[in-house]
This record gives sequence, C-alpha cells and structure tokens, in this order.
Amino acid sequence: MTEMPDTLGAAKVTSRREGTATSTAPIRSIGAAAIERSGAVSLHEVLRTFAGVSIKDYGGIGGLKTVSVRSLGAQHTSVTYDGVPVSDAQNGSIDISRFSTEHLAEIAMEIGGADDIFRNARTLNSAGTLVLRSQKPDFSDSATKLIASMRYGSFQTYRPSVRLERRLAQKWSVSASADWTKSDGAYPFTLANGKETVQQRRLGSDVSILNSELNIYGEELQAKLNWRSSERGLPGQVIYYTQDPTERLWDRDLSSSLNWEHGWNEKWRSRSTLSFTRSANRYLDVSAKYQQPEDDHYLQRELAGSCIIGFTPIEMLEFAFAEDLFANVLDSDIPECVFPRRITSITAISGKYHSQRLTVVSSISGTLAHEWVGSGRPAPDRRRLSPSVSASYELLSGLRLRASYRDGFRMPTFNDLYYARVGNTSLRPEIAKQTNLGLTWTAKGITITADGYYGNVKDKIVAVPTMFIWKMHNIGEVEMSGLDLTALCHASLSDGMRAHLSMSYSFQHAVDVTDPSAKNYRHQIQYTPRHSGSGIATLETPWCDLTYTLNAVGIRYFLAQNIESNALDPYFDHSLTLARGFKVRKVFLRLSFDALNLAGKNYEVVHGYPMPGRNYRMNLKISYK
Repeated sequence: MTEMPDTLGAAKVTSRREGTATSTAPIRSIGAAAIERSGAVSLHEVLRTFAGVSIKDYGGIGGLKTVSVRSLGAQHTSVTYDGVPVSDAQNGSIDISRFSTEHLAEIAMEIGGADDIFRNARTLNSAGTLVLRSQKPDFSDSATKLIASMRYGSFQTYRPSVRLERRLAQKWSVSASADWTKSDGAYPFTLANGKETVQQRRLGSDVSILNSELNIYGEELQAKLNWRSSERGLPGQVIYYTQDPTERLWDRDLSSSLNWEHGWNEKWRSRSTLSFTRSANRYLDVSAKYQQPEDDHYLQRELAGSCIIGFTPIEMLEFAFAEDLFANVLDSDIPECVFPRRITSITAISGKYHSQRLTVVSSISGTLAHEWVGSGRPAPDRRRLSPSVSASYELLSGLRLRASYRDGFRMPTFNDLYYARVGNTSLRPEIAKQTNLGLTWTAKGITITADGYYGNVKDKIVAVPTMFIWKMHNIGEVEMSGLDLTALCHASLSDGMRAHLSMSYSFQHAVDVTDPSAKNYRHQIQYTPRHSGSGIATLETPWCDLTYTLNAVGIRYFLAQNIESNALDPYFDHSLTLARGFKVRKVFLRLSFDALNLAGKNYEVVHGYPMPGRNYRMNLKISYK
C-alpha cells in the first residue's frame, strides 16, 4: 500500500456517531481517504454511488445537479455544512455542483433520521439530510500545513486548489482554502434516432467557478466565511439534433456563520449558531423567442439563529431541545416579483435511549411560518407538527433489526407560490410520511444492510426540468416503496496489500395514485428508475492504488405516462482511477489518473441533456508540513 501521511485534520468529537450497521435509520457515509481513492471531484460523483439516492444532472460541466432520497424530491433533502443548514427559499432545492470534495473530511446521507439528536431543528424536519464536514486542522506534527493540487482534464478543464493551515496560539488556529474550476465544456457526443446518427460537440457548457473559505477555530468557537463566484453556460436540451444554448447564469454567494459550543458540566451542554447568507444570481436568456434579452436578477438573503440544549441525566438517556428562527427575503427585477418575506420558527424536542442492545430515538418538531409580500395577497400562515421515531435492536452478535417512521412537511417555495411566469399560486404544501424496516449485519470487516421502505406524499410538487427556473405543479398523491441493499468489505490480502469493496442496489416503485381514471395512474413517476446500483472496488498495493467504479441505472420515463416513446435508455458508467504516492522528507506527492465513462456512451440522466462520453483527468497533489 502506498505510504500516505495524515494530511487530514482531526475533528473534535462531542457525541458518539452511529455507524452504518448500528444506526436506527439508514446512513450512507464516506470519508476523505475513500473519496480520494475513488478519484471523485464533485459531490454528485460520490452521491450517485449511495443506495436510495437519486441525482438529476442537467448535462455538461456547468449543468445543474440536485439530489433526492427515495423519490421524495430534492426539496425534501436538506443540506448542512459543518452543522449549518444550507437553504434556497426561491427554488427550494440545493444545486450540489456548488460543493467540491477537495476539502471535505466526510460526506454522509441520512435517510429518515439520525441517532445524533444534538442538532438543528431544521434538519429534524427533512426526509433526508446531506451532511458535509470540512477538514479541521491537526497540528500534532507541525504548526503549519500547506496542501496544493492541480487537476487537468478533458475539454480544457483546469482545477487548481490550495489549503493553508496555521496554529495561531495554543487554543486558536486558522485555515484558508480556495479552488477554481475552469472548463470550456465542449465535449463531443453522438445522438441516434432509429438508423440515423449525428455527431456534435456540446455548446454552451463552459464554466468558471471560484470557491474560497476562511475558518477560525477556538476551543469552543468556530467562525466560517465562504465566498463563491461562478459564471456558467446553461447548455439546454438537444432537440432533434439541434442545440441552441441561449442561457447563462452568474452566481455570487456569500455565507458566514459563528458557532459556539459549550459543555456546562457532565450533564448539560449547549450550542448556539448565528449565520447569514447572501445569494445574488443573474439569469440571461438571449433566445429569439423574446423581443429583447431576458435579463433577470435575483437577490436572496437569510438570517438564521439556532440554539440547542442537551441534557444527559444518566449515561443511557439523552434529551435535546432545539429552536431555529430564520428570516428569508427575496428581491428581483422581474415584473412578477412581489418581494416575498418569510419568517419561520421550528422547535424540536428529542430524546434518545441507548443500551448495549437497544437504541430508541424519538423527536417532534413544530413549524410555524408567516409571510408577507409587497403587493397582492400572501400565502396563509402554516403550522405543522412532525413526529419521528426510530429504533435498533441487536438480535444476535453483529445482527441488528432497525425500524423508523418519519412525518415530513415541505412548504412551497417562493417560486412555487408567487411567480405567475414560473410557479403556481394554488399549490398546496406537501405532506410526506415514510417508514423503514431493515436488518444490518457486521463481522470481520464486512457490513451488510437491507432496508425496505414505504412512503406516501400527498400533494406532491414536481419540478418539470428547465435550466434555472423550474415549472411546478401538484400531481396529487404518490406512493413509494422499495428496497435498498448495501455491502462493504475491507480485507488485508498480504503484506502491503489491502482491498476495499462497496456495493449497493436499489429497487424503487414510485407511482402516481391521484386519479384512477388518468392515463398515468400507477405509472412510475418521472426520472425514477425501478432498478439502480453501484460498485466500487479498490486494490491498494506497495506500488500504486487501483479503483474501479460502476454506476448502473435502469429505464426511466421523462414524462408522466410510462410508454416506450417516453423512455430513457438504461446505462452503465464505468470509471478507473490509478494513483501513486511519493514522500520526500516533509513533502508528500500524490499523482493520480482517472479514466471516466470508459464505454464512451453519451447517456442521458435528464432527457435532452447528453452526458460526456469517455474523458480523462490527471491530478498532482502536494502536501507539506
């Protein structure tokens, strides 16, 4: 196995994190070392290997990417970054292409709950939570660390990255990082229609994204400042071999947070968070269908405060009280904008019992939202209680049974409610209920999980794909059932050689049950495959590390009716990563080579948005301490 120094920061653990096999609800997670071995650069490359997780990718380097769990929709998936929720009150779903894996210590997807009750109330209200944890400094060897990398890939793609960590005093340290992605995105693709095929090069998929972050760490205090600036083309659909990219998007995002965590004594602890986000977007469409270019500007702001109090009366029993209060403001220069404002309060009470064989977690959260607008009538106040309960019991040594129930509530977004051009003012809120029953088994480096689930969403809001502003409508009621299987294995083969194997399979049956007389009654909902799976196999040797990744997705339908003309072909995506590390005194160099989509097929995740065919990446990473 290639010798690698510990260049990752050590996180301060304040509560016991449950593993995949012992958690009361399904959790998929991957650490920094495994991310690096896989060669993944973007979040969607990692998340698409998780069971029960679906990615919508609108094609190209600059295409939007969203994530949802078990067909519930991206708006039911919350995102937290170092414990602070990331939100988008305008569209409701987070574009995960804004995040890079370069400086992450862990990526986790929690489905239907989590055993850690010491968390923000907002996350307790979601069907799934994407948890991102950044690397924290570790100065056990040196007071200064520098990590830099340069990645070059097909289609003139450049991705330099740098991270500097410095200890300021005994209890204070600072880290600063930045990465830049630049690509023309002009990849070739082939489309077939019967006997006729056409070869073209993707247009309007260029991208330039700068991410920068500053962190200040104290013994109990952490301050974070993040700036993101991007300009990208929105390539649009390829229709009858014709592509006419007329859309562009500019983002300027500033976010900051202040987090203070204190243990008052052995029984009481608290965490307070104050955060502010300012997101400015410019959307330009120069299509000939408009008399003059459509040039829209949007400005979102959110001010949020959160307080969590934890109480542990005895070792086996924990309680937590959480209160989140946040205000959202949206301004725009489009004629239909009514300048909505929203204040939301979410209060949650949670409890956890844990013994050697039994773990029980329960919570109830209450949501109250009040809105007002500059003109017209605002949406009425919304109130909702959302309970959840989950349990895990050890039947035999290493074999556990787990079950969970969660009631979710998702309010329509600002776009859903107020904009006649893009939304539907008569939309009703979604009410989502989901249950899970599973078995987990672990022994000698092997972990296997099997989870069956059933979900029901009333008044489900479906996003009809467009590039920036989505069209929304209710489709009434959707039933979802399925099965998620995962297997993990780590083994030492001989001196200096190790093998890692990860496999997942998902079966999803998500159907529209609104109207028995409708043509799409009990048809699979749009873009939801019945069958999907993935596998990652890594072999570590003294000479190099080799990783093979497979993603397989079955037939999906891009319109409501499940007929042949609406079907998207299944696809298999194969990738290989080869890496080797070198150490020279205090400098460690790691050179890697990625070959992606080896079959070279321009498959479609979303109809009309062909994905890149075979492409390559090279990366040189230098660590100094």
